[in-house]
Amino acid sequence: MYYGDTSIKTVTIYDGDGDVVDINGDTVIFTVKVLDSDPDSEIVLQKELTVRDQSLYEGQATLLITSVDSRLTASNYYYDIEWTDVSARGVIYNPAGLTTPVLTSVTTLQDDSLSSFIDEGIEAGHSIVLSSMSGGSALSSVTRDVEVVTADTITLSSAVEASFLSSFNTDGDYDIYIEKRTTVLKGLFTIESDVYRH
Repeated sequence: MYYGDTSIKTVTIYDGDGDVVDINGDTVIFTVKVLDSDPDSEIVLQKELTVRDQSLYEGQATLLITSVDSRLTASNYYYDIEWTDVSARGVIYNPAGLTTPVLTSVTTLQDDSLSSFIDEGIEAGHSIVLSSMSGGSALSSVTRDVEVVTADTITLSSAVEASFLSSFNTDGDYDIYIEKRTTVLKGLFTIESDVYRH
């Protein structure tokens, strides 16, 4: 698209079997970076898509890029669209007094309550968000890719930092929330100079 232009696109979300899914209540995020490998701290543009009425437009969400959003330096960028499926949100209960109840190591989640969550479709290649909670407020969160899934264990592709583990307070009860995030589209996002439009 050209610098300073406005664009409206419709995105349709499909599951692993190629079927359109109901995304009511879900979150769909469009992210642009200079390099695909850049950390989130270097995002140049990020927009939440508007989920359409799922009774009429199942699986569809609308991306609006305004004239302000597109005022980026003319170049090729990398984008991805990530879908967070709220129906596949898992909760693991942390009893009082235990600092790492289900973290058998910093790369492995293991608990009986994981089985129902895994049944919702978590698989290798998905990303998950772990958020420690206390009194309804998030204390800390991290995002990791899933490497291996068995009946009651999720193995992460890289270790969770000590800062996340230290966010657990031994004086209270907590939950660990896990959300399934799937990258549904990715590719080049090009901004062209409007000098060459005419």
